[in-house]
Amino acid sequence: MARKRYGEDDILRLIREVEVHCSRGMDVVSACRAASVSDKTYYGWRRKYGGMNRARLSEMKSLEKENQRLKKIVADLDRASNQGGGLLSPKVATNAAMFLGRLMRR
Repeated sequence: MARKRYGEDDILRLIREVEVHCSRGMDVVSACRAASVSDKTYYGWRRKYGGMNRARLSEMKSLEKENQRLKKIVADLDRASNQGGGLLSPKVATNAAMFLGRLMRR
């Protein structure tokens, strides 16, 4: 059976649909079945997108883009440092990568 990829708007709608079913007295597994998603998928989506609205979703996407851009800058600077450019010491590059990693987890 082919897997279906849902967009973020669809995911938010399905999470809300499962929550509505649960508020009416259905258990989570039955509510997920009614929404045509597995409970494992629902819990993963809820962990990532739970409590989010469309505005916060667009904010999260813009932050992810900025984090990717910053990671690329640090990688380029680290590469230049390792090639003898001397722009960043290995310790500074490692600290910058750790800082960006912490930003991504937020």
